[in-house]
Parts: sequence; structure tokens; C-alpha cells
Amino acid sequence: MEVITFSNHKGGVGKTTICYNVAAMLAERGCDVLCIDMDPQRNLSLRFNIDTDKCNCIEDIIDIDKITINDINDCVLNVTDHLDIIPSSELLAVADYKIKAKAFGFLQFRDMVNLLRPYYDFILIDTPPILNELTNSSIVASDSVVIIVEPSESALQGINSIIDLVDRINTKINIPVKVKGVVFNKYDDRSNNPKMVVKSLKEKYSDIELLGTIRTSAELGRCDMFKLPITKLAPKAKVIKDFKFIEKWCDKDE
Repeated sequence: MEVITFSNHKGGVGKTTICYNVAAMLAERGCDVLCIDMDPQRNLSLRFNIDTDKCNCIEDIIDIDKITINDINDCVLNVTDHLDIIPSSELLAVADYKIKAKAFGFLQFRDMVNLLRPYYDFILIDTPPILNELTNSSIVASDSVVIIVEPSESALQGINSIIDLVDRINTKINIPVKVKGVVFNKYDDRSNNPKMVVKSLKEKYSDIELLGTIRTSAELGRCDMFKLPITKLAPKAKVIKDFKFIEKWCDKDE
């Protein structure tokens, strides 16, 4: 069983799209998967076509003291076979302040996630594109972090920010979280610049694994519009091979 957070400190890199498709692919293989949307922008919830105005969401339970599995189950929605989600709404932004105001508030989400571990093979957490208390809580609750970046000059800065945060969690709170690696999204191998960025990553962070590169894909862009994973929308799309690499990585220790 593994809890994996997908993170970056900026928006528009495709973090939610990758989380969404990896979850769908794992579920298609028979793994029991729970997605948790920890972003007030609720992009992951919208990918799954969830009407967050008509259901309980993560912000309804995230700051409950002595939370129980029954409290959590009130927010869990089944999406398809082997795939559930705890959605979010825009009100989750208020929870960020509540967590910060409470002593060790960031540990409450970890307690909640730990209650869910016996029921799933994977828990995938989508975080906001900012390093705030929601992101901190997500990483603290996780076994590992996958950093999603575009192959641009600012990519290394984003990687460094997440690595520093994980290091602080390991040293100051003594919670064993590791960076499992980096995924480069919107990768165009016809251009030299992405190749140079990947080379720079390997040189600067020799101990961080390059998990894979996901090519630029029109089909992938249409997943958001049609609310379908790439395996359903375009089952013959070449980009699926890039996701298969990540899928195999996710369960290689199982």
C-alpha cells in the first residue's frame, strides 16, 4: 500500500491530469485506488465530473478532532470500479487557515489518511499549486512525493522547492517521506531545450529518479473536456505508453 502526493509549486504543469490518468489506469488493472482532492480549485473533482455543491467534501472533515472512519466515509464517492474520490470545493481554502491556526494541525490529515490505508492499494493526493498548509499536510500524510514539472528553465527551481519541503518534514517532524522522482510533462523530444533541462536535472539531482517523460498530446488535452481518462477517450494514443511507465513504477514494489 502506498500514499503518493503529486505536487509542484506552480500551476499549469499538468499535475492534476497526470494524477487523474494514473488513478484511472491503476483502477483498470484492478488496484483499489482513492483520490483525494486537496486543491480548492477542485480540478481533480471536476475531472471526475463531481458536482461539489451537492456532496460532502474534504473540507467538511479535514479539521475534525478524533476523526473516525464513519466521518470519512460520508465524503467518499465511488467513481467507477476500484476507484473512489474524496472531492473538494472552493471552501477548502478556509481549511488552510484552520490548519495553520491549530497546533500540529497538519497532522490531522495524516491521521485521516492512516485510517484509510487498510482499504486501498493506492491513495493519490492532488495538491494546490502553492506550498501552503494543504500541501504540507498532504506530504506529511504520504509515503512519497512525485514532482510534476514542464521541461523549462524554471523546472529545477520547482523541483528544489519540493525537495526542500520534504527534507524539512523529515528532519523537523521526523516523518519518513521520500521524493520518489520527477515526471516531465508536455515533453517535446524534437526540441533541444527539454533534453538540456533533463540533463541538468540528472547532473544536479543525481539521487532523484527521472520517472518518465510525458509527450505533448492533443488527445491528453481533450481528456479534460470529455471528462474521460486517456485510455477511454483515445485507447490507441501513443501518449498512453508514457503513462504505462508511471503505472508500472507505482506498483513495482507490490
